[in-house]
Amino acid sequence: MWDVAMADKPVALRAANGSGKTQNVAAPLILWHCACFPNSQVVTTAGVYRQVKEQLWGCLRSHKDKLGAGWSINQTDITAPNGSRAVGFSTEDSGKFEGWHNDHLMMIVDEGKSVSDDIYMAIERCQPERLLVMSSAGTTVGEFANAFLTRKSFYSTHTVTSYDCPHLGSEWISTQIEKWGRTHPLIRSMIFSEFIDDGGVGYVVARADIVNCLEEPPKATDGVPLVFIDWAAGGDENVMAFVRGNKLTEMVCWRDKDTMAAAGRAIAEINKRKVPLDRVWADDGGLGHPINDALATAGVSVRRVLNNSKSYDQQHYANLGAELWYDAARLIQRKEVILLDDETLIEQMASRRSTYTALGKLALEKKEDMRNRGLGSPDRADAALSAISIAHRVGNVYDGVVFAEEDEDTLSDDQLAVLEETMSGSFAGL
Repeated sequence: MWDVAMADKPVALRAANGSGKTQNVAAPLILWHCACFPNSQVVTTAGVYRQVKEQLWGCLRSHKDKLGAGWSINQTDITAPNGSRAVGFSTEDSGKFEGWHNDHLMMIVDEGKSVSDDIYMAIERCQPERLLVMSSAGTTVGEFANAFLTRKSFYSTHTVTSYDCPHLGSEWISTQIEKWGRTHPLIRSMIFSEFIDDGGVGYVVARADIVNCLEEPPKATDGVPLVFIDWAAGGDENVMAFVRGNKLTEMVCWRDKDTMAAAGRAIAEINKRKVPLDRVWADDGGLGHPINDALATAGVSVRRVLNNSKSYDQQHYANLGAELWYDAARLIQRKEVILLDDETLIEQMASRRSTYTALGKLALEKKEDMRNRGLGSPDRADAALSAISIAHRVGNVYDGVVFAEEDEDTLSDDQLAVLEETMSGSFAGL
């Protein structure tokens, strides 16, 4: 706050999640600036409008009764009795920033890692007297990261870890590190305020972790077989990833435009490996949904997974697909799973970039963006990592039932006949 007040350089603050940077730094600075500089202007922004309205301005509104006569605080607007004003908004249109001019202009960028470089350049054109950019740490890409790396000489920088925040508690910190691992991206950002650097770009699964896991695999533990099916679309691969205990035992991969034949092939592979039908998971997005519907009609009710659905840990992950990838990545990093030495699988696992939502949640690089980089759909990685994560979560117990070798269920000939008849109608014309 002193560095902001001195206005020698822009100030960059990267702080642990829950550290209180909005409440204890941004809000007091806004009120101080409005009170001390008559007719001044404060402009605040963030990656999303909700961050501005609910976080920063919610905190400012809590101080309304302490300010005295003449102050007005609305949802995202403050006016002071001396003519000063503060506003908050969010936009991806850099042109909307260029109209802010004042001899005493202060700008605050909250969750700066989610703000585009175009916005930072527009802020430069406004020539603010004081500038504070703050955020939890993310990848090493973008102006916020550059403030601590390549452009560090242009900023006064400050780093706050969880250990600097007594209210977070050492027990909570220790629990998070034990749960996720010291080098997990979530811990590096959330606890230690570290940027994630992997050749300049953060990846969900680090290639080095895959190599280490292959070279130093854990001791095998047996268990009931489990399979995850990633159904193909647009000529991609159908992939079945089989896990038993802590081992990814094999993958069955094939291309087939005949959806009925693809489902029949999957059932044959399940029967061949005697996978209990209670331990069959399948992607339910796109073409997967009608295939799974047909299987259910035939008596094969697979456990459906929709990657875009809500994650179990909604605080940290953008959706379920991201949670499955990051969870499996943590197991690989800890060398708790035995991987297949499959070149295509390794390339796919190591090629998907780690991203963040505007609210700072871990997300996956979109497949469209991967295609723009010349990469195909990571079908094998989707299936393998989902199977690894699910197997780790449910172990040999699901819905309270312990599966034993003699309890393995497979489809009878009559069930297969029903399946064929049902699917021949369901996929007519596809």
